[in-house]
Amino acid sequence: MIPLSCFYSWKNLPEERIPEVFAEFKANGCRELVLTSDLLDRIMKEPAFLLRLMRMAESQSVCFSEAHGIWGPALGLGVGAKFPSLIPPMRAAHKQAFAFCADIGCRTYTIHMGAYEHIYFGTGVESIAACAKNALHELIPAAEKNKIVLALENNCDNPGNADALAPVFHEFPSPWFGCCFDVGHAHYLKPEPGKKPFLYECGLEQNFCENSLEKLSPHIVTAHLHDNDGTGDWHRLPGRGTIDWKPLIRALKQCPRLLSLQPEVDMTGNQVSVRELVETFQALLRNRKP
Repeated sequence: MIPLSCFYSWKNLPEERIPEVFAEFKANGCRELVLTSDLLDRIMKEPAFLLRLMRMAESQSVCFSEAHGIWGPALGLGVGAKFPSLIPPMRAAHKQAFAFCADIGCRTYTIHMGAYEHIYFGTGVESIAACAKNALHELIPAAEKNKIVLALENNCDNPGNADALAPVFHEFPSPWFGCCFDVGHAHYLKPEPGKKPFLYECGLEQNFCENSLEKLSPHIVTAHLHDNDGTGDWHRLPGRGTIDWKPLIRALKQCPRLLSLQPEVDMTGNQVSVRELVETFQALLRNRKP
């Protein structure tokens, strides 16, 4: 079975309760977790937290097999088309994060293209892609050095949709660079009758994107799994949205580079227990109804 590496909402959880959650995942048959951006942000600010976190994980026999990289307005891979001063600190931050994640044992590191300059300043998709490609010449070798696969995620915006990302993957055919396919984002951008795109603050229109999985499948190394009804990026449990999961899981299993699958459900906001999360996704992987 393809490994499941589960997300959890750690941000507001007191540190002393972290082992309880580790134990709950282990008790429900999931020993692989995602090093979320919340945890990684804390490690970046407080490196000693890495030591405490790993002692807690080892005490409960769980591990962090995948990482969601640091992200934000100035941390996207394509940042700097309008504000070039942001480029050096962005690259340095990700390279430091690669090293932390590699020490922890993560296989992949998910990164965003970044759309802040596009959405708020109208910077063109081509300019953002050019900045991203320049960054990849430096960051892919850094990922290789740390033996971690840099996984660029398709997002809910023009610079990060499948049409924009596919040429980037073709230009960098490296085993240390691939795609984190977010099924919820792809579903949200799928055109439907009566569905209208909205305008970004700068006045540009959001683009729909068809057949995202087909366009990105040769490059997919991991995937974020969550549901929505096509009207927003709701991060719901499968069955609480309109994604057709059986053919989707079959298609993902056929991706030639697939290493793992990552349930990325908002457990707190959608009132989902650890048991319900794990059982739902284990059933999906066995082709049973969630």
